[in-house]
Amino acid sequence: MDKYKKILLDRESPQYLYLQLFEIIKEMIMNSQIDQGSKLPPIRRLASLLKVNSSTIVSAYDLLENK
Repeated sequence: MDKYKKILLDRESPQYLYLQLFEIIKEMIMNSQIDQGSKLPPIRRLASLLKVNSSTIVSAYDLLENK
């Protein structure tokens, strides 16, 4: 979970939080910070860690799954 603590979302940005999160996680996968095919943190735990709504995590995970 430590690597996810470094995720910073810009709440002042015009870009939706779920899109920011999608881009960050995708970049982490591409840079081998997260192994491809490995499990991502549970939705509620990551939402709590990042202080966002669970639907933000669900939307980001959906994009990751479909890309």
